[in-house]
Amino acid sequence: MTPGKYRLTFDAKSNTGHDVEVNVHKHSTYVNYGLAGKYFDLTSAWKTFQVDFTTPSGFVSSSDVRVRFDIAKYDANGDVYWFDNVSLTKVETTTPTSSSNLLKNGNFDSGTTDCSFYAADSTGTKTGTWTSSLGEAKISLSANGTNVQLYQSGI
Repeated sequence: MTPGKYRLTFDAKSNTGHDVEVNVHKHSTYVNYGLAGKYFDLTSAWKTFQVDFTTPSGFVSSSDVRVRFDIAKYDANGDVYWFDNVSLTKVETTTPTSSSNLLKNGNFDSGTTDCSFYAADSTGTKTGTWTSSLGEAKISLSANGTNVQLYQSGI
């Protein structure tokens, strides 16, 4: 990732309409890279979301970048979340194209390849699972977690 303006686009829904927070930060230390705590209002139907952000002043190019979908603030036992068509593009003078997506496997056509999922409560007990089928990421929660996230790093 290099300094500049970026656009994050994704499709999402949850069976209960519970929401998600998105962050773009340094993978190893969680330093904000321009998108911190952005709330998205999910419904039980698919919706497309888009947000533009600019890397902070003084940002230097980095490959230690994480795009993180954080569910823990909103999740509950039995929640199911779906994500698809996740794209992070640098916004130039022209409209970004799908070939400029900085994320790998954002449409989940290659299963869970290149993405990671973590779900645990405050004791570290696992609270959920994730799978990919039909080109969608599906997160199923068995309990309320304190750290629940779908993410991709090394961007």
